[in-house]
Amino acid sequence: MKHLLFWTIAFCLGFWIKDHKSHSHSLEKEFPISSRKSFVFVVYAHNDTLWVERSLRSLLEQEYDYYRIVFIDDGSVDNTFATAQNFIEENNQSSKVLWIYNEKKEGFSSCLYHAVSNTLDQEIIVPIQAKDWLSHSGVLTKMNQSYQNPDVWTILSPSLRFPSYEISSENILSFYAALLKGISLDTWKNKESPLQKVSEGQIKYLQDILIISNEAKN
Repeated sequence: MKHLLFWTIAFCLGFWIKDHKSHSHSLEKEFPISSRKSFVFVVYAHNDTLWVERSLRSLLEQEYDYYRIVFIDDGSVDNTFATAQNFIEENNQSSKVLWIYNEKKEGFSSCLYHAVSNTLDQEIIVPIQAKDWLSHSGVLTKMNQSYQNPDVWTILSPSLRFPSYEISSENILSFYAALLKGISLDTWKNKESPLQKVSEGQIKYLQDILIISNEAKN
């Protein structure tokens, strides 16, 4: 009986490992570019006058052009909002940007949640704080390639901390809007990593540094 139990457990464990490896392999599989995914940068700003132009410039310099920007100023009391608007207008990119200004601060989680609720399910959300910036002009190209794989719903990647230049742990880089819409606001705000849970393992881990996480004081 003990031998039978042992071999049953061994068989199930071997099947799980094989299935897990197969699933991981499917996420790593490269697909040819058959579609151009639509991306939405949700830019969260709060008193980021010193950095907002650099952040927005990193978006506008992307070589991949199928994106739009939702800019949320969350109750800034400096010139962040005006600085951002002037920069976008000077670069003739006003048609790409939806502007939101909150009189009272709501916080990053709430702002992102409400912004995503007004996007299309198939759009890919790239949340970014207005003090941070993309590492190079090919970030969206890289993500578009990864999302050609239908098994990829979410992308995680490490970021590079500025000014220490230390590499941080993996963070959510982007995700399909439909994922967040399937989570209640309370769950989104109060549960740890709810997006990773609803992604059901359909998460691609990139080793590339695509985001610069700015920890400098204003």
